[in-house]
Amino acid sequence: MKAITQRITCAVEQPWLSVIAAAAMFALVLTGAGQALAQEVEGAPADQEAAANAVVATVNGVEITESDLAIAAVDLAGLLQQVPPQQQRNWLISFLIDLKVISAQASNDGLADTELFRRQMAFQRERALAEAKLSAVGDEAISPEAIQASYDESIKDFQSETEVRARHILVESEETAKELRAKIEDGASFEEVASEHSIDGTRQNGGNLGYFTRGMTVKPFGDAAFAMEVGDVSDPVQSQFGWHIIKVEDKRETSPPTLDERRVEIIQQLSLQARRDYVLGLREGAEIARADAEAASEDEAGADGDAPAEDAKPKTE
Repeated sequence: MKAITQRITCAVEQPWLSVIAAAAMFALVLTGAGQALAQEVEGAPADQEAAANAVVATVNGVEITESDLAIAAVDLAGLLQQVPPQQQRNWLISFLIDLKVISAQASNDGLADTELFRRQMAFQRERALAEAKLSAVGDEAISPEAIQASYDESIKDFQSETEVRARHILVESEETAKELRAKIEDGASFEEVASEHSIDGTRQNGGNLGYFTRGMTVKPFGDAAFAMEVGDVSDPVQSQFGWHIIKVEDKRETSPPTLDERRVEIIQQLSLQARRDYVLGLREGAEIARADAEAASEDEAGADGDAPAEDAKPKTE
């Protein structure tokens, strides 16, 4: 998921594409009262209008409805996440009440008639229209067929490889490693010895490294671990980090993630890519003149970049 976001936003340094990525990410992670309130006005068609128009409060005769709450829940999602779930609905209603009284007073004071305010309103209108359009474009790109095709493409070159699940104990000297190895041979629990003596962070979970492939480890460690059988405990193995005692707990062949495991990621990727292509297409068809020619040139050049891949961090430190 992180790589997708980097590819769309970091490589293409255009403001709206960053907004696209942020909006798509938010659409996938919206939770709690914000999502619940939005769903309340999306019920069965017969009940939808009544639910949306249900009045939750009035301010000087002006109604605040469930649909107002739903809109605010989406717009204020970041703030809502800081409010306890059981208090979110009341927080939203209080916010909208304050919004009504403050905005009414501001209008009475003539702030709505200023040139700055008119420009701000024009900007907000354009932004809302753009977000609505991009949301529709993203939604149109998502279908069962598109999801399946994207998944098939992502796994077509998958090559299975062996991975090992192991624990280790890391110490500074070979002598200490041999002493601890002898304790384990005499019946001491590997996990307990790791928790007591290992000098790296895995001591907190009994030396557990989880599953890893050979390429994810430093060579001496990987060579030893992948030569062992399940249940074996190694002799001391030296790496640049110190001396390891390794216990192999399982071996298996890797398999590609299932469609269900990748569904959310694929949906986001399809939506992001469709919105990106749509924006770039509109830009190509528009007559655009910028006063800052140098910045404009850099803007166009950024559209063809690729984000660098991240190296996997060895799991033997």
